Amino acid sequence: MQYSEQLDTIIATVLEHEQHLFDQEEILLFAQYMSLLEETKTLHFRLLNRKYGWIRPQTNEFLQPLVDLEILDSHGPSDPKEYLGLLKLDELYSICKVYGISGGGKKVSLIEKLLHRTSQQSKLNLFKGAKKQSLAEDMIQKTRKKLGLVVRLNEKRLLLFQRLFVVYFRSTSWPEDGKFLTDAILSNLNSENKRVFVPYRICRNALVFPDRSRFMHYFDLLLKETQILELMESKDYQSVLSATETLHLEWAHQIIGRHSSQLQWLSHLTSGWILTRIMERRYDALFKLKDFEEATLLLKELIHQPLFYLRHRGRWYEELARLTEKKSKSEAIQICASALEDAWVKGGRKRAILKRLQRLGKGDPNIVIPKFLEIPETRIHAQRTNAVGAGRVQYLFKNLDFDSPESLGLYYYSLFGYNGVHSEGTMLSSLFGLLFWDCIYDDSIENVFVMPYQSQPLDMRTEFFYLSRKQSIDQRLDAIRQGRAFEILNKTDPYRNMVSVVHWDYSKEDMEGVIYCLGDKRLADLMQVYVKDYMTRSGGLPDLCCWNQETREFKFIEVKSQNDRLSEEQRDWIETLQQLSIACEVLKIIDKD
Repeated sequence: MQYSEQLDTIIATVLEHEQHLFDQEEILLFAQYMSLLEETKTLHFRLLNRKYGWIRPQTNEFLQPLVDLEILDSHGPSDPKEYLGLLKLDELYSICKVYGISGGGKKVSLIEKLLHRTSQQSKLNLFKGAKKQSLAEDMIQKTRKKLGLVVRLNEKRLLLFQRLFVVYFRSTSWPEDGKFLTDAILSNLNSENKRVFVPYRICRNALVFPDRSRFMHYFDLLLKETQILELMESKDYQSVLSATETLHLEWAHQIIGRHSSQLQWLSHLTSGWILTRIMERRYDALFKLKDFEEATLLLKELIHQPLFYLRHRGRWYEELARLTEKKSKSEAIQICASALEDAWVKGGRKRAILKRLQRLGKGDPNIVIPKFLEIPETRIHAQRTNAVGAGRVQYLFKNLDFDSPESLGLYYYSLFGYNGVHSEGTMLSSLFGLLFWDCIYDDSIENVFVMPYQSQPLDMRTEFFYLSRKQSIDQRLDAIRQGRAFEILNKTDPYRNMVSVVHWDYSKEDMEGVIYCLGDKRLADLMQVYVKDYMTRSGGLPDLCCWNQETREFKFIEVKSQNDRLSEEQRDWIETLQQLSIACEVLKIIDKD
């Protein structure tokens, strides 16, 4: 399948299932587009995968139909600086020579000199009665002649195709620079290395976006969100507040009287979901502007709503406690206590709140804080062989060179009979993928497989993944406890190397070694923690996964160089592993003098 055929497939699929989200003019344009020559559509496809802006096409052939459909603009930039920026350096030198500017130097500097020179003078027209022509106009004419045709995607038409992508991919983020087409391209490469995706039944329910007006509002919010993020990056916090003021009122209206029973995976594809993300940016702007009173009120609103981004409640509680303790220590303590009772406060956030409560309640006999488990640590000394700040730390240990702390760690544990991999969680996620393959790729669940090239269901990294598959996952956990892990693993052999949640770099023998050394109960307990909170538990896992099949020992190792510290997320994972009776320790590498 050609690249452009993939875009035809996207258009045809959306028009078959969700035509009601586009008006007749847009539907007609899609039909006209699909009838274009293959070469013309290929050019358009490539432009969709480039950064938006004016370009000089390598060939003008096949472009005109895209200009006729107003998919491409060809009038050129209105800004002389942008025009000059399209010239090659040698072309820019020749333009500079015309206006008495010596060649050499950087492109940016030459453009600035040209703009300054041509803004100061006018060129006399020798024909009687003719108007003066400015040097700036003369320069643009010469630049246009050198450039020839320049084109860019028409903004209105680009937004139309971006809407198409949001509908097709069920996107919860802005479709920027063609990134959504990556899997579509790679899944259809005609080569020996063609990617093969998991076979499943596709379910596209038109009711995901029930009508055009609601979808258009959802899309507009995605656009506004990306504009607000740009304002945040430029540190224009006052403009963020102005841009989010009416959105704050809309969001507050949406959450009034709503209950968590209304929650489902598709709530991610609603305006309320996007508005909640925007409210987080509003909070960030309020905090940066030191408007702590308004920031506190907004955090309370976020915490009290039971609908959207519940997994962020830990951050909201933590921020609220931080702001409140400046005014009232007792109120901050109460906020921490409420956070610890909230089922959505998990992982490193929960641990950080516990530490804050421990500090705030120091000396108060009424506040009982559970003690944190001691984290085992092994220290070794090695000679650092590269300078501080010169990339990853490198070492010399036992007359051997190591290009990273992790590679040294693997060698160190191999001295005690351990096999190991530097996985940072990918071994665990791969084991999870293999042992729960049919649960993950259960296509009886609607609207989670909507296209033929997904590596995972759309709800995988949401609060609803486990809840939607509770019965089958719990049955699988029981089967693992009953010693059937190897049997389950063998059933996935036909799927090897398919694009999925599994990292196929690990051999089956490695997987079997980990399963054997962990044992049935510890494996099942670990998988239970992981699958019930996949989204939170996907980060913070220790660097190394090590096992010794002769002694049937298994351990996770977090490797730290001399000045590295454990994050709260990493500490939480280590303590969780300890509670599951799974050995875990920190390997601290101290620099030799």
